[in-house]
Amino acid sequence: MSFSRNLAELFIPLYSGKGFSLPTRIAMSVVMIATPIITQTFFRGQKIFVTIYIFSLALMLLYMCCNLKRVLRGLALPLVFIAIGLVVVMISKLLGYPTPTLRELVLSSVNLATLFLSISLFFQWLSLRELRWILTKIGMSRLASLTTATLAFLPLLLNNYVEAYIATLMKFGKRKVYKAVNSLIIHTSIIANDVAQAIHFYGLPQTPRVRVEPPKPLEILLVATTMVLVLFLLIATP
Repeated sequence: MSFSRNLAELFIPLYSGKGFSLPTRIAMSVVMIATPIITQTFFRGQKIFVTIYIFSLALMLLYMCCNLKRVLRGLALPLVFIAIGLVVVMISKLLGYPTPTLRELVLSSVNLATLFLSISLFFQWLSLRELRWILTKIGMSRLASLTTATLAFLPLLLNNYVEAYIATLMKFGKRKVYKAVNSLIIHTSIIANDVAQAIHFYGLPQTPRVRVEPPKPLEILLVATTMVLVLFLLIATP
């Protein structure tokens, strides 16, 4: 239960830019999301130096914008699934089925964790106002309204989820935790009805105005250095 809650908390916007301008935050997030995808797609994830670099950079930036313990708690659930996948592959190898090498497995797993951290960084770095403004500017105004409304009520849904789970656990024990589903459905239906009524009577709020400051010279240098270093590591290193 705590795994899922910690995981979801990493995707709740906190607007912790630490002085970075909006273009810098967007550019850094895009570079860090695209790098593990490119590495896995075109190089089968077998670029050890770029993988270590982006993974370390993601941890550092997440530590700056929130808290490293919080990040590692949120990373626990993906790591559990990665570990399960590694166990399945090892069993397949013992049974004689063709499997990737241990090096390929480890690098691919780190790539997956890096992609997860980079996506969570994108949400940690942007406020709901900025996220809605960005989606509206690229022609996704309806998606912007739905996405920001969902993210705004995510903490409340998580709190209801935890309360229903704990109450069911204390009353019925671990074997009947599935009984919490009824409470979750009721809580979710009530919240959805309240949101629908509010939108019906008051409508959706107008698209907020976001002041976009030009990036500072050091921010431009940071983005340019990151991109050049990633390209160099992809091309010139194993």
